[in-house]
Amino acid sequence: MNQPENHRLEKWIRYALIVLAVLLVVLLIILFWQYQALRRQQWLDSRELHSALFLEHHAPLPVSEAGVIRPWMTFDYLDKLFALPPEYLKARLGITASNYPWLTLSSYATEQHLDAATFLNEVENAVLGYPSSSTPTSPVTATSTGAGAYVPARANDASA
Repeated sequence: MNQPENHRLEKWIRYALIVLAVLLVVLLIILFWQYQALRRQQWLDSRELHSALFLEHHAPLPVSEAGVIRPWMTFDYLDKLFALPPEYLKARLGITASNYPWLTLSSYATEQHLDAATFLNEVENAVLGYPSSSTPTSPVTATSTGAGAYVPARANDASA
């Protein structure tokens, strides 16, 4: 190859590297925005990761820990998390959805045109109202709101 062809090839490689660098920066910015959006919707939370790791190797939570309930959880997950009977939440909340218990709390609230925060409180109250005779013990120290130490404080005046 002669000198002008080498120069032209180097020029194209530089342009390609610049375009790839700009593309990488744009993708990182989009990824950051999406991450922030998921955090605002309570889909991602470092405390939830901690609680998931905690629950992986421990007994079900007592119903007094209902403050850990989040919109991304399914009814099936809640049944296992609090050792509830499979049909308890369905009957207590009057759910008629055909895909119960595998739908998330947020998707059910959206489908039924309910306010997500209000529905989440209703689910927490339903869990708190479960008559558990043998409440499992949890090594997490509960606060006055009934939420574990790793759970952010929430306004649960109706359920406290």
